[in-house]
Amino acid sequence: MARIAPLALVALALVLSSCASTVDRMVDAAGRAVDRQVDYRTDRAVRGVIDGMFDAGENAVRCVFTDDTCIERAQRNGDPVVLTDESGTPVDRSGTPVTTANAEDAVVRTTVAGADANYDFQPGERTLFAEDFSTDRVGDFPRSLYYLSGTGEVVEFQGRRLLRFTSGGAFQIQLGQTLPTTFTIEFLAQTGNAANINVYTAPPVRDDENRPFYGYEGDYLNLGSWRGSGLWSDGEPRSVVGTPDDELIQVEITVDDQYVKMYADGQRIANVPRADLGRHDAVTFGIGARDDRLVYIGDLRVAAGGNDLYGALQSEGRVVTEGILFDTGSATLKPESFSVVQEIAAMMEEHPELRVRIEGHTDAQGDAASNQSLSERRAAAVEAMLTGLGIAPSRLESAGMGQSQPVATNDTAEGRAQNRRVELVRL
Repeated sequence: MARIAPLALVALALVLSSCASTVDRMVDAAGRAVDRQVDYRTDRAVRGVIDGMFDAGENAVRCVFTDDTCIERAQRNGDPVVLTDESGTPVDRSGTPVTTANAEDAVVRTTVAGADANYDFQPGERTLFAEDFSTDRVGDFPRSLYYLSGTGEVVEFQGRRLLRFTSGGAFQIQLGQTLPTTFTIEFLAQTGNAANINVYTAPPVRDDENRPFYGYEGDYLNLGSWRGSGLWSDGEPRSVVGTPDDELIQVEITVDDQYVKMYADGQRIANVPRADLGRHDAVTFGIGARDDRLVYIGDLRVAAGGNDLYGALQSEGRVVTEGILFDTGSATLKPESFSVVQEIAAMMEEHPELRVRIEGHTDAQGDAASNQSLSERRAAAVEAMLTGLGIAPSRLESAGMGQSQPVATNDTAEGRAQNRRVELVRL
């Protein structure tokens, strides 16, 4: 047998070592590729589970788990939050990646405990007026509002219909009855470049329709203006703070005798125990706008104060709680509903013998089967929150009625608002 020279042996050893190293690298690369595929499939599965937690129409916001500002803003808006790390991978509150088994740990839902401590707005339960301009033609002034002055027209803006003013003016919501002692006003609004909206609940002080409250000496509410939003008196700011500029926000006002509170996007901007707003059979909006400072306003609602829940249940056997509101097409409770649910829980704690059925009702827009399912999920959501507040499940039932039991016409925004409701029925 031929002998191999020592140098040849060294060369052969080096070749074999190189081949082994190459094979090792190939094996490592293949392993990493498999790991990446597993990670990809795992991440995709987790995202699929998380996406399945939300109803159609829910706007889940993704926030890095350390970004408290993002999380707080989403909760203030009533949006659920999906926590992620910097790369977008869903994680729990501590930053640990979640799996399909505990994907819910990456989701933060707005809860009573997470609500703004200063946000205690409770919508009035008896609708006096509601309008979303959905039946008005773009370019027209809304038929349901009483025009006084200015240049205003319905426009499509940010996916909804709003009334836009390009000059100063005024309009009224005519109610056909004097405002009660307790009432609420809600609307969407955007003011920019020092534009503003004044809200008056007292009768006008002069016949000039262009400026019906010019020289007014009473109290009124203002949104916008470089001097601040909140309660004004005799044309001067009395209790005001700054509000977002050039941003569509939800405005809510509650008046209980002389006590007035005002909120902008869930933040309280006025809290005045003694105010003199006055009462009239209309709510007047004064608009401060021009071409370079537009005003948008929409989704108007005026409602009377709530009923005595327990008294109504005892006398009538049922009571409407229109103050329980949900995101559009969703069973997610809006933050302003929490105080109403808390009131129900307090009533049930005070009367331990009471058992109730929670009934969900919808308007007639959309498919009847979808509305039935939606009403069931909404009633169940209220039941779940009451259970979370300590009410025994044995004292609660929930049922969905869909669109089958309207209390008003579905041909108007006001009627549809009345039909979208939650009722309590004594068992």
